[in-house]
Amino acid sequence: MTNSTEELFVYNERREVLGYCLESDDFILLLKDERPYEYNANRGFWQASVPISIDAEIQTAGLSPDETHKQSLVLVARQIEDLPSKVPEKLESDVTVTVSAPQKVQRTDVLMGLYATKQD
Repeated sequence: MTNSTEELFVYNERREVLGYCLESDDFILLLKDERPYEYNANRGFWQASVPISIDAEIQTAGLSPDETHKQSLVLVARQIEDLPSKVPEKLESDVTVTVSAPQKVQRTDVLMGLYATKQD
């Protein structure tokens, strides 16, 4: 996400905007190296080392003019037992984001689409 305006703006929910915690079937996108996961060579994908839970706390973030937020994400099988047989072909999510400028009273809701597809 990039702020191409000339003013600071604040947005929420940070995880949804940046694709973090996007789920499909038994998989979830996680921040690289934030939680314990390991590569399962027999299945050909990353899997959780411990059960994964995500808190319900709303996270906000701010962007200064011309600042960009980006993160490296890893697709991880959520469970540690009864693993899925294959990786999903795509992940999709529509996210409504509330953007506001701290110096103004105005708030704007923006609908964003997040899409990730499997590459060989």
